[in-house]
Amino acid sequence: MAKVLPTEPIQVPLTKWKFSLNPGPFNMKEHALIYTLTNAGYTYPTALEVITQLKIFYHRKINYLITFLIVQATQFLGFGFAGLFMKFLVDSPNMWYPLIVAQYSLFRAMHEKENRIKGSLTSFQFFLIATISSFAYYIVPNYLFPSISALSFICWIWRDSITAQIIGSGRNGLGIGSFSLDWTVISGYLGNPLVMPFFTLVNSMAGFILIAYIITPVAYWTNSYNAKRFPIFSISVYDKDGHPYNVSRVINENKFVFDQAAYDDYSTVYLSAYNVYYYGGSHNYLCRLVLWKYVDLKVIFDIVGGYLYHGRPLAKMTFGLYGTVGLRQALLFIRDFKMCHYMKIPPRSMFLVQIVGTLISTTVQFFMQWYILSSVKNICEPDKLPKGSPWTCPFERQRFMNNVIWGLVGPAQVFFPFGQYSKLFIGFVIGVMATVFMWFLTQRFPNKKWIKLINIPLILSGATGIPPATTVNYWSWFTVGFLFNYIVYRRYKGWWAKYNYVLSNALDAGCAFMAILVTGAIQFPAGIYGIDWWGLDEGDHCPLASCPTAPGVVVDGCPIIA
Repeated sequence: MAKVLPTEPIQVPLTKWKFSLNPGPFNMKEHALIYTLTNAGYTYPTALEVITQLKIFYHRKINYLITFLIVQATQFLGFGFAGLFMKFLVDSPNMWYPLIVAQYSLFRAMHEKENRIKGSLTSFQFFLIATISSFAYYIVPNYLFPSISALSFICWIWRDSITAQIIGSGRNGLGIGSFSLDWTVISGYLGNPLVMPFFTLVNSMAGFILIAYIITPVAYWTNSYNAKRFPIFSISVYDKDGHPYNVSRVINENKFVFDQAAYDDYSTVYLSAYNVYYYGGSHNYLCRLVLWKYVDLKVIFDIVGGYLYHGRPLAKMTFGLYGTVGLRQALLFIRDFKMCHYMKIPPRSMFLVQIVGTLISTTVQFFMQWYILSSVKNICEPDKLPKGSPWTCPFERQRFMNNVIWGLVGPAQVFFPFGQYSKLFIGFVIGVMATVFMWFLTQRFPNKKWIKLINIPLILSGATGIPPATTVNYWSWFTVGFLFNYIVYRRYKGWWAKYNYVLSNALDAGCAFMAILVTGAIQFPAGIYGIDWWGLDEGDHCPLASCPTAPGVVVDGCPIIA
């Protein structure tokens, strides 16, 4: 366009203002600003989860205008927090962001001239080939064969064994031998493994193994807290009979508050074996709020809001929104400003595109979500949706269950002082002791570099990706990360340095383009979610993995244990 458009400035009538239709060749800085503008729409406004919870799960009517203002307010609150932390997280040379390195690699590949060595590809050529390949392949797991998103072979062999399917299921069990051929499963929920430092992968995986493969199985098969009456891995809460908790029975519908008398008459809240120690791990993690330069106060606001607004789910949700969304958005804005810092982009230009991008994206996403929730039949109800439908809402369901525990019923009833899980608060002590112990080791053995790579917050938070992630997410994520950031990095360092970050962007871009095409052209307008065959199931064909193993518990679709 720089070659075609006129270069002469255009005078605005009756003013001194002039502008040009041709500002010159498109450059890397302009590209970075456009990326920032569009990236504002990539992040999902957490406040929209309130709409889903209230309309779909709590079945409440909500005010259109008030909800819209809350969504905008919580997003823009992040700019204030970002300004407070600029000096420490942007100006400081000690703060670095791997995701920015990956994005900067893509900008360089697209804008800098590179002499192609005979027999090799330039970075941009590699990006194009990888993007087209990712785009073409993603129609398989996204539409034609969703079952390859979680291949759990043990379940295919022992189809009638609950124990075998608990061990083998990558969606609802331990996921032994389970893996995925879907890039969105590999990078979903846990982040892109190609851009994460290898020590981060190892620390996170160590925490995951500790919780998922040591503590949870021991707790389950020793029937701790009646664990065998419920699935071993589940985001849901249950009643004393092993059935999903009927939330409507403990709500005062007129006032939308917790009904203590109905709760005492019905059942206390029960958690799956994993969920019990997931919350215990969260209490451990609370001992350290700074996680790899990332401030995460969600656990604090869950606990504080739960005790302050016990029995008032809407108040707890709003308290959590203003407490956590602002900080999360601030970190995203700071990440953009760090890129601006690296690329010598004027901060005012970056701030302007952030403001405009946030306003446009939150507005569009608000109206789009409102429309989808009103038009998609049986949305967020997997048992009633057509086979292959993507509208299952796993993340929103997890948030709803979290609000039931911390907002509706409240931590006083579930944990301390009246709940059966009150002992889990010992996690605070364990977290502090672990942190102090690692500090002592670093002081005692200052020359042992491997000790400094042990990161207690990463370990303690390693398993907190479940839910909504599952064991197949973790193993696939770690395997790919180990392959590229350890094996390829050590053996083919030149290839890794030139192509690794470019490949990470290409895989994401190809999947995104295909997802938009399939959703916008086939699934949403026509309601066609794929070919009706065995491979259309988005699960892993381990139906018994969610079954209880305690005698006498009756659950639909599960054998009764004598």
